[in-house]
Amino acid sequence: MEGENIKWIYFQYQETLQLPVFIRLNPAQFEESLEPFIVSMGFYKISDEAGKKAQIELNFIDGGKMLTITEASMSVARQIESIAESDRYGLESVTPKTGYRVYRYKGTALLIYSLAASEWSLGVYSDFGSPEKELDSRIVIGRYLGWALAPLGIIGMWGTPVDEGIVAMRANKSNGEFIHIDIKSRQIITLEGTKKMKPIFTIMRLDSSLKGRNVRMKNEEFLSFILHHSTFFDYSGPTVAVRQMAQLLVKTTEGIFHPEESYRPRTNLSL
Repeated sequence: MEGENIKWIYFQYQETLQLPVFIRLNPAQFEESLEPFIVSMGFYKISDEAGKKAQIELNFIDGGKMLTITEASMSVARQIESIAESDRYGLESVTPKTGYRVYRYKGTALLIYSLAASEWSLGVYSDFGSPEKELDSRIVIGRYLGWALAPLGIIGMWGTPVDEGIVAMRANKSNGEFIHIDIKSRQIITLEGTKKMKPIFTIMRLDSSLKGRNVRMKNEEFLSFILHHSTFFDYSGPTVAVRQMAQLLVKTTEGIFHPEESYRPRTNLSL
C-alpha cells in the first residue's frame, strides 16, 4: 500500500488538448532537475486535486493513462542492470508477460504496462531527467507517449519540426525529441506546443548522397520509414491501429529524401 505521507505531484500531457495522459511522481525521491525535465517534454503541472480526480476518472475513460514514476527498488535496479539476450539488439527491449509487458532501457528504466490498464509504473534512478541522463530519459518518456497516445489516434515519430513539416530520424539523432501527429484533426504536437498541418505536409528523410534536390519516396518505402521511426515500440511490431495511422499518413502527406547538407538542426529546443 502507498504511504499516506507520500506527496505526489501530477502532470498532464498537453493540458490544453485535454488528453487523458498523465504522470505522477514523488519529488522527494529525485533530483530537482526531474520536474523541469517533465515539463520540457510537453507536460503541464496540475493541482493535487485535479491529479487525484484524473486518477479516479481514468477508470472510466477509454484509453486514459497515468504513469507513476518511482525510484527503482533493489529488485527493479537488478532488472535494469541485468544482462539479457536482447542486449545485443540495443539498449531497449520489450518482454511479454501474462497480461502485461515489461519495457527496459538498460541502465536507465523499467516500465510495467498493459494497453488494457489505465495505470502504469516506471522505475528509474534518482538522476532520471538530469542533464547527464537527458537523452536516455527523453527516449523513455517518448516511448510512454508512443504507447499511451496510439489508442487515441495519435502517432508519434522521432524527429524535429521544420517549416515544411517534420524531419524524422532515429531517436539518438533527434536528441530524443519527438513529434506527435493527430491525423484526423490535422495537427502536430511538438515540444513547443501544437500547430495545424499545412495542406501539403512533408515528412523528410535526410540523405547524405543528395545534392541540391529532393526526391519523393515511393509509397512502400515511405510506409516503412514511418513505422521504423515511430515512437511506438513492441516485440511483435506495430499494432493494427499504428499501421493504419501510418498508412493514412502515406496517403495524406508527402515523403521525401532531403539533402543532409541542407539540414540545420536546432540547438535550442525551447525556440
